[in-house]
Amino acid sequence: MEYLWYQSAAKWSLRQVFTKSIIQLESLAETDVGRSKKAGLYLESTYLPPQHAVFVVDVNGNLMLRDLVTALGTFVHGIALPSGGNQVLAHQAHGDIVSFGLAHWREATPTFLKMCFFEVIASL
Repeated sequence: MEYLWYQSAAKWSLRQVFTKSIIQLESLAETDVGRSKKAGLYLESTYLPPQHAVFVVDVNGNLMLRDLVTALGTFVHGIALPSGGNQVLAHQAHGDIVSFGLAHWREATPTFLKMCFFEVIASL
């Protein structure tokens, strides 16, 4: 599995790019992303699997994003996270655009696809 680590911050949240709604990511917890209505970040898209990715905030306040080896991928600024393996990527997170299933906003014509784009927000 691939992990994308973000530098430490006191609080992490995601802003949905299309609706501007805010999703808080809990410390020391996993927030699963996918089509499952039980997901912490529910994405209403028939294109995505029930379990697509996971955000984790560790004990040090670091944010991790892990793709769950999906066919459509997980992207940061349009660049796919590799699926399967042990590579760790260092990254400045605040302001990053994370997307699930699509790399670029212009590809998202139906509204439900636009719901798969989020901006990472770090606050102290």
